[in-house]
Amino acid sequence: MSEFPAPWQPPPTPHAVTVSRPDSPRLLVQLIWEGILLLAVALVAVLLGAAAHGALSQAGLWLNVAATGLVASGLALSLRTATPNLAVGAVAAAAAVGYAKLMAEDWSVPAAVGVVLLAAIVGGALLGVLIGLTSVPAWAASLFALAALQAITIGLSGGTMVVLRHGVLRSGEAVWTTLFLVVSIGGSALWLIPGVRAALSANRATADPTRFSAGRLVGAFVGTAGSTALAAAGGMLLVSRLGAAGPTLSGDLLLAGLAAALVGGVSVFGRRAGIAGTALGVVLVVLFTDWLTIKDAPFWARELAIAGLLLVGLLVSWLLELICRALDRPAGVAPGPPPPFPPPGG
Repeated sequence: MSEFPAPWQPPPTPHAVTVSRPDSPRLLVQLIWEGILLLAVALVAVLLGAAAHGALSQAGLWLNVAATGLVASGLALSLRTATPNLAVGAVAAAAAVGYAKLMAEDWSVPAAVGVVLLAAIVGGALLGVLIGLTSVPAWAASLFALAALQAITIGLSGGTMVVLRHGVLRSGEAVWTTLFLVVSIGGSALWLIPGVRAALSANRATADPTRFSAGRLVGAFVGTAGSTALAAAGGMLLVSRLGAAGPTLSGDLLLAGLAAALVGGVSVFGRRAGIAGTALGVVLVVLFTDWLTIKDAPFWARELAIAGLLLVGLLVSWLLELICRALDRPAGVAPGPPPPFPPPGG
């Protein structure tokens, strides 16, 4: 019985070898943008100081920075965990109205703050469980929360402004601004830890978005519960600054917070962000809109300015993502020996 040689098979093609790159180049890209943003903040600060003497030392300005900053920090957290919470403005408005109503009933400040924060955390946690278990898009689930909270806020306020009877803040801007900076920058620094970032950013888009993942559940839980708590704190601080609150706060806070986060370099795709970007974005947004107010710009012009900052933020997010993706590409195919020639007659 004759045996025939097996037909020649070419050796398998070597697989591409992906070189693991450190996070430092990607972080450097973010820090370069934050440096540019710092220059923009300095320019706007000069314009504001020139427009009105003492404008930069006003307590109300920095209380606005702190309140808007807490809302923006909550939204940035939800973006980092890839569970964007578009209900943060509605949460802040509901918290502001709820706090004012409790203070009207002669509640103490600690009790009123505690109840409002607890309600926000529980509501955010339930929303996170819904997102984590069903894998529905977070933005869609948060719109459900937004609609529900608007109904609650209108019901509590009767559709009008609710006046804060006592507890209005006239000072303390240094404390509240420092608190905001610690929350924003400290949280960003915590995100630099690879284990934390990996554990909380599993909601970034995958090939099968409907498949359940425990990692997604954890990220959604932290992202929504944390963002609602920060937004509620921002809402209570804002009503303490303004002395009144109503349902109309919702949209303004959402747009201002989103503009600040995106201009600050937080990625709309999830996970990627810098260190001080959100804080700088908040200062830029608040100072710029305050400058427009001092210059007697019409209300529509201020809204258009927020829209412009949102567009800039989207372009910044796209550009930073593009650069970071280029840094993440495989380095190429590992060199190997050349394939042998087929045997004669093979």
